[in-house]
Amino acid sequence: MKLSKELFSAGISLGIETMRKNLPEPLKIVEQGVIAACKDIGLDPEHEINGIPLSAGSWCG
Repeated sequence: MKLSKELFSAGISLGIETMRKNLPEPLKIVEQGVIAACKDIGLDPEHEINGIPLSAGSWCG
């Protein structure tokens, strides 16, 4: 069975959401800080990690 790009992206997004729900509170604070820092320099990690393909040089992590 070949996995479509859309199905793969949906699986990644679901995995990320599940991971976030299970993070201890201190790590949730760190994650939000990283997201804010990325946005401060013009990156949108929320957009990129939720199923949108990462383009070269635009990933913050």
